[in-house]
Amino acid sequence: LTDSRPSVDFPQLDLTVHGFVFPTKRAPASPLAGFNARSGDKALSWQVGMIHGSMPIPGKFDQDDVIFTEEEVAASALDYLALGHWHSVRQGKAGQTTWAYAGAPEPVALDQDGAGQVLIVDLERRDARASVSIQARQVGRTKFEKVEIDAASVGSQSDLEKTLRQKADADTVLDVRLLGVRADALD
Repeated sequence: LTDSRPSVDFPQLDLTVHGFVFPTKRAPASPLAGFNARSGDKALSWQVGMIHGSMPIPGKFDQDDVIFTEEEVAASALDYLALGHWHSVRQGKAGQTTWAYAGAPEPVALDQDGAGQVLIVDLERRDARASVSIQARQVGRTKFEKVEIDAASVGSQSDLEKTLRQKADADTVLDVRLLGVRADALD
């Protein structure tokens, strides 16, 4: 999929995949502006889209290089919209469109609680009703753990080292914070 080839049909799957790609990193407009997967002569049943961009969260996050709205997702008439850009898993539904961010397969920052997963997406028709289900599967091994230790409770540097060694794991990144007032004799 490219900016000049925005969709690919897979007749054997009864599926069309739409890719919203721009020649530069920054989109001049929303990739979903005016888009409807069911307009024209779309003969295949399943309509799936892919966007690397951001759906804003009002009051929390409003700007990015590629922005689209929940209302545009709902108006897209896609069955499923696969999203990339955010590193934590997030999913929802807008109108009849199920959407999801899979997140990064391994977390890359302390604040990525939902990272380290992939999504298995099932598209199914029963009795002429479409159903989209999403199942997250853990694939990442890296874990982040925040540890707060009261400095007044630390008897010695070797006690602190012993406490931290008990948490040692090749796949764990510890964010250790010593809080409070340490004993004067403690280095």
